[in-house]
Amino acid sequence: MSLAKISSLFYFGTFLSYVGNYTFIISLVAFMVRDGYSLVEASSIVGTARFMPVLVGTFLGQLADKLSARRTIIVCELIASTVSIALLWAWGIGKEGYLYFFALVVFRYIVTSFQSGSRAKITKYLGSSDYGSQSKQAIKFNSATEGATILAAAFSWLSLKYLSFEAVIVFDMVTFILNGVIIWFLPVADQRNDRASSVDILKKFKDLYYHNPVAVFMHLGLALVIMGNSAFLSRLAGSDQSWFPIFASAYGIGTLLAGWLESKGTLHKFGTSLWLGLGICFSVVGFIPELGWITWSACLLKDIAFWVLYHRVTGYMQSDTPTEVYASVRHAFSAQFVAVVALGEILVGSWEPYVPIFADGMIRGFVCLVIAIFSALVLSKRSAQDARPNL
Repeated sequence: MSLAKISSLFYFGTFLSYVGNYTFIISLVAFMVRDGYSLVEASSIVGTARFMPVLVGTFLGQLADKLSARRTIIVCELIASTVSIALLWAWGIGKEGYLYFFALVVFRYIVTSFQSGSRAKITKYLGSSDYGSQSKQAIKFNSATEGATILAAAFSWLSLKYLSFEAVIVFDMVTFILNGVIIWFLPVADQRNDRASSVDILKKFKDLYYHNPVAVFMHLGLALVIMGNSAFLSRLAGSDQSWFPIFASAYGIGTLLAGWLESKGTLHKFGTSLWLGLGICFSVVGFIPELGWITWSACLLKDIAFWVLYHRVTGYMQSDTPTEVYASVRHAFSAQFVAVVALGEILVGSWEPYVPIFADGMIRGFVCLVIAIFSALVLSKRSAQDARPNL
């Protein structure tokens, strides 16, 4: 099988798995709010579940380079699909089963988080050693994972209008199974680094900062401005939660459009300007909640700017990190990002009664302004020296 076919099947399977996962998580918030749960109850599940990659990445991420990437993905998809059956039971109990449902969602996130480094390592094998090739693989991976929110948002909207949350859980289970089958028959690279430490939990973070000192800083900046995104979109939707998945679709569309722009090199000279644009979009969207497609358009511009920067940061990291430590470094990379985003879910849901939506947007805009100043004063000169796009 040619490398091109292997690549296409791998990203297709990844896309399927993420469509199911994101359909579940988007629908979870909307269904819970619609069925009488508070936003705090819903965002607490999402925030806690999304915090699991931090724990997994921190305490187990170093194992990723020692294990078979292919087998890790297959086993994790199998376990996740099995847990979905238990989720059907817990949801059917109603509010009395809230804690059971909470625990099962969190456990499934632990399982799915463990395979993230293995997925990323396979993308490293699919490209050559130069920045351009690795950057394209990073963009494809981001598009397959986060671009899945487009279909996920559509399926969530259809479920909210015509189906039930049980249908969403079953759909999610099927996508896990399909991706596991695809990976089973896929002749992907399956190298292991037997010299990698399975005990030193700090080494992957040391490797991350050693190989990617600038990209890590910008990555944390992106985490700060996108933190609590599900709760933020729910606030933008307001009384009509059917708009929640529609606003979420802008996130997926933005991923794909930004990936196309970054692959073409259209915005390579722009770093500071993208941060300023991102900040302006966040500030504006906070002033125009619950305005339907006007709000959605502002969200789309925001997400395009965000994803151009995110594609760029991951391209830097994938190119600069050696293959033998890439899976564990990717766990560390994700752990830092997810820690901020997950805590943001709880924070944004909790401050809803006290912080107006426009103030929420302005805070994010201010963070972007600070990073834009740093980018203009420091990073633009460094990027010009190594002929890579500006951060």
